[in-house]
Amino acid sequence: MKKLLILVLTLCMVLTAASCGARPDKDAAPEQVDRPEENKAADALPPEAGEAAEGKMLVAYFSWTGNTEGVANHIADITGADKFEIVPAEPYGEENNNYYDESARAYKERYDASARPEIDAAVENMEQYDIVFIGYPIWYGEVPKPVYTFLESYDFEGKTIVPFCTSGSTDIGPSVTGISPLAPEANWLDGRRFSGGASRSSVEEWVNGLDIKTEEEPEVTGNKMTLTVGGAAFTATLEDNSTAAEFKKLLPVTLDMSELNGNEKYYYLDADLPSAAANPGAVQEGDIMLYGSNCVVVFYKTFSTAYSYTKIGHIDDPTGLAAALGAGDVSVEFN
Repeated sequence: MKKLLILVLTLCMVLTAASCGARPDKDAAPEQVDRPEENKAADALPPEAGEAAEGKMLVAYFSWTGNTEGVANHIADITGADKFEIVPAEPYGEENNNYYDESARAYKERYDASARPEIDAAVENMEQYDIVFIGYPIWYGEVPKPVYTFLESYDFEGKTIVPFCTSGSTDIGPSVTGISPLAPEANWLDGRRFSGGASRSSVEEWVNGLDIKTEEEPEVTGNKMTLTVGGAAFTATLEDNSTAAEFKKLLPVTLDMSELNGNEKYYYLDADLPSAAANPGAVQEGDIMLYGSNCVVVFYKTFSTAYSYTKIGHIDDPTGLAAALGAGDVSVEFN
């Protein structure tokens, strides 16, 4: 009997030890699911298309052979801008784009100053855009008339227009001279001509050299920094502690952050930061925390937690943060 009792007690102790060391299952509360030890996300879902498109830039373009569309795609990818294709209600066919044939539509439109071909669709809420890239191919030295229609369809007062074109050799200057009077109250920047099949690097070099800045883009001074996701920028106030001070020394930096629990993005730094972790009881939407000594976490939802963190800072206005970060892994620029 005594041996049986000892056996039962031993079995109970083994089961108790095993349960204490078990990891939470997949249905555990969000704050109870641990981050992986390494910065990996094998099963993460990519962000939904357009979720991060809350910036103030638009790339509007007319493309006939696809060359201009290629440049427009590069610009949108580099800046996070929205895109709008200027599509004529009546498409141009091969027979209608011969500038040497007086009966061709393009020839007639070129010599008709009043020609404004109807275009399909319209930009929703043009008021939200501060900067508008406008692209087109050069047709016999000039801008195709659907672009004229586009420019006369909206109020560009106070906006910055950045023209670009595709052409074998014709410079962009004369074409801009022809269309800039259609939006006289806009700020027109110098444009750029690209050849067919322009590389992303050549477009990026041009974009990076532009003096463009939205009104909402914050000035970063003192204890401030910005987080940029695509075209959306958020101002954050840094904590007055050694953790924030050391993190600021890493800036500017782009972190490929992983998704966790539907409420945070995280990234493991290569180096440790000073920490003074404490349990906040609850994390707030917009909190930027250090978990452990090298895991940077951006929270985009408010919830209770049992974990301890060192606070790096807080996003001043997190409106739109969840949408900008999206549902999966995402690159976040810290400046």
